[in-house]
Amino acid sequence: SLRDHEKWLAEGDMVQLTEGPNKGKVGKVLMIADELNAALVENLSPSFKVINPKFTWTEKSSGRFLGEAPVPIGFEFLRLVARIPQEDGTSKRMAVAEVQLGEKRFDPRYGRYMYTRLVPGVPGLEIPWPAPEEPLKASEMEALEADAYDQSVAYSSLIDPPFPLDVVYSIRNPYSR
Repeated sequence: SLRDHEKWLAEGDMVQLTEGPNKGKVGKVLMIADELNAALVENLSPSFKVINPKFTWTEKSSGRFLGEAPVPIGFEFLRLVARIPQEDGTSKRMAVAEVQLGEKRFDPRYGRYMYTRLVPGVPGLEIPWPAPEEPLKASEMEALEADAYDQSVAYSSLIDPPFPLDVVYSIRNPYSR
């Protein structure tokens, strides 16, 4: 797994695939699997067939109980694609062969300290981190998070059960061990 000073890729970054049938194609990083040193890339990650569990089958299933699970791509097969500013004021997308991590700065968008990403050999060229995704907004049908943690039933103790003693005897035989 990567340590904080080794992380050069974030969700939302654009990357280019360097090997395989999709070599040279560009996609957006959807998720990073730190423990695998790999990332899921939109429309580029290979997938394999899996059998969907029986509880997910519906009456309208067309007899296909196979699904597809994406496979993360190793960081060694990815290049960061960055927007490089040009002299005329426009910007150009370029795949960066190597990313160097610079000084640590506080990023208010993420609410934490992050290393700056630099292109080696090009002084002053910093690659910005992508903007974090906005959290999903709750719909009127959803329970609020605070309500989900509210205790709906309170028990005083195990000695004083919340139901009548007659029910206890019908559930558990008093003569059994």
